[in-house]
Amino acid sequence: MTPGNREQARIAACAAPSWDPVKSGDIFADYAALRSQCPVAHSGRFGGFWVLLRYQEVAQAAIRHKTFRSRQPFVELPDFTEMIPLCANPPEHSVYRRVLNKYFTQARMEELEPAIRAAVVEHLEPMIRRGGGELVADLARPVPNRALCALLNMPESAWAKFAAHREQMLALRDDYAAINALVTQLFDEQIEALIAARRAEPRDPGQDLVSGVLTMAGPDGEALPEQVVRAIIRLILAAGSGTTTSAMTGAFVRLSASPVDQDRLRREPQLIPSAVEEYLRLEPSLHALARTTAEPVNVSGVEIPGEQLVALNFASANRDPQEFENPEVCQVDRRHNRHLTFGAGIHKCLGAPLARLELRVFLEELLARTSHLAPAGPLSRVPGFPFEGGYPVLPVRLMANESHRSDDDSSRC
Repeated sequence: MTPGNREQARIAACAAPSWDPVKSGDIFADYAALRSQCPVAHSGRFGGFWVLLRYQEVAQAAIRHKTFRSRQPFVELPDFTEMIPLCANPPEHSVYRRVLNKYFTQARMEELEPAIRAAVVEHLEPMIRRGGGELVADLARPVPNRALCALLNMPESAWAKFAAHREQMLALRDDYAAINALVTQLFDEQIEALIAARRAEPRDPGQDLVSGVLTMAGPDGEALPEQVVRAIIRLILAAGSGTTTSAMTGAFVRLSASPVDQDRLRREPQLIPSAVEEYLRLEPSLHALARTTAEPVNVSGVEIPGEQLVALNFASANRDPQEFENPEVCQVDRRHNRHLTFGAGIHKCLGAPLARLELRVFLEELLARTSHLAPAGPLSRVPGFPFEGGYPVLPVRLMANESHRSDDDSSRC
């Protein structure tokens, strides 16, 4: 067989519907094998989709929004097509992002930081006094939901409903049709209540996201239709909760695996933002987002027809040795960390500043108040090709540092 024929045979094999991500025993090992042997692959799962696995191809596809159009963002959830601006394309997309971006500025994050720090401390302190707890239920789920309430100027009590909804979704993890129906039902109930509250008592649209959406002009210059308003708020609620929960569990596991890193970050807290980026690189909450080809496209010698679902696999790209030196090694001081966890191009994650803020504050308070931290049992990562990654349950041990123990003792005297 000539080299050209061998290459054609390799490409044909990659296009065969042989890889089943749901049944993967080690999803990251699968990604590594596919990157080297079949970086543009096809799977028959979820009705059939293509997947890009190398950094260069993933980054380029994310930027080429005219060829790789946004329509169905998750290969697993075909009905998740009404979340704006994630599911929109220019010129509509540009109108929505231009308005929404102002609610995620550095100045707005600085306003939110005290509330987020207070929430982290409130949930972390009882865990430290007990010597540990269940990280997800005790902290990593409540805090992102409380951050959402602060962002949207919702009553503090509303976070408990978000958390309960997330529990119901996790119980349906493999039933994607049921997840879709549940999200639509539960989120829409809260969205309707939130919209009704703002219509009854409008707030300053310069400071309040929901009021801003209600007064936003659409691409045609007219007020947004009700379904578009709901789609925008649905995205904020759906994207801002479970993803950050997953990121917190991933960060904890990575940090707990290295007492050396724990000690270093306590001595050099200025490195915590860098550590956040490294944990995001290695433990992305969403492994992939999907695009739909607007026309036939050739990617690294593989012809992908038009109207095909293509997963941009950020989790695989983040471990590509052609982009990252020692990609499997966690380096909390890694420089030039251009990971793709938040995507790239016009669809780069709107809420990335809020997620980074929550993770930074979480690590700052966790490290400042402890002398040691570790899992309290076997680790169980979400299996297969996850809608959301991370660790759904994470029992942990936390040892208070000496100064914190002394403060706690004196407060009880």
